[in-house]
Amino acid sequence: MLPNREWFPSLFVPPCLRAFCPEAMPETPNPKLTRLLDPPTEVAAGEPDYAELDVATNFSFLRGASHPDELVFTSAMLGQRAMAVTDVNTLAGVVRAHAAAKQVKGFRLVIGARLQLTDAPDLLVWATDRAAYGRLCRLLTLGKRRTEKGECLLSLQDFLDHSQGMLAALDTGAGGTEARRHGGTKSEQNISDPGSTSCLRAFVPPCLDLLRLLRDALGDRISLAACCPYGSDDVGALHELDELSRATHVPLVATNHVHYHDAAPGRCRTW
Repeated sequence: MLPNREWFPSLFVPPCLRAFCPEAMPETPNPKLTRLLDPPTEVAAGEPDYAELDVATNFSFLRGASHPDELVFTSAMLGQRAMAVTDVNTLAGVVRAHAAAKQVKGFRLVIGARLQLTDAPDLLVWATDRAAYGRLCRLLTLGKRRTEKGECLLSLQDFLDHSQGMLAALDTGAGGTEARRHGGTKSEQNISDPGSTSCLRAFVPPCLDLLRLLRDALGDRISLAACCPYGSDDVGALHELDELSRATHVPLVATNHVHYHDAAPGRCRTW
């Protein structure tokens, strides 16, 4: 049982227990190592009209490198009127992102997640209303209760069973799927190369049937995510995505697969 301050004064708390006492907790969290400019009060004027729909915050362990508020404020300063938070198998980053978005006039936060599936490439999903948000929460809870802490185990059918009211985009470049499917290590599963050409080409044939299945189930709520990974053959990769889109009549949606708000030294890594 933890010490109670009424009968266990802090004066007599042994060092090994002081971390559990209110007196030992800091009044405010530690400041960020780097700080943004003053938060914008409104969205800056900018062209073209664009909203980033694939953003990983530092709540995506080993992926995102920026705090949610840093990403929201930078998005607004770049003239984007909306941004989606899509952390990996979690909604943990949306709370702080929502608090930041409320400070910016005219800015809209889209709640979403990146679902890593055991039998399909990753899905970017976005909730369109309160009911869909609740279903997304239940879906993630289902996946996390099936496995060990810090992991999430979901199949494509799990998503389809909870997909009412959600928009989705298939990310054919999510290379972690093969590692998860064949029992790869946790590091192999987490540190993949979304958008890489080799991953895309490996998934193009099975994605034809998968996209048709998703189109039949979701109708116009399914898209195909396309980003430029700056790899060895970006033109070829984007061309294959365009052919896949035309063959399945599933529209493309452009993303930048964002992991940080600025390229400060020590923040970036190779994906």
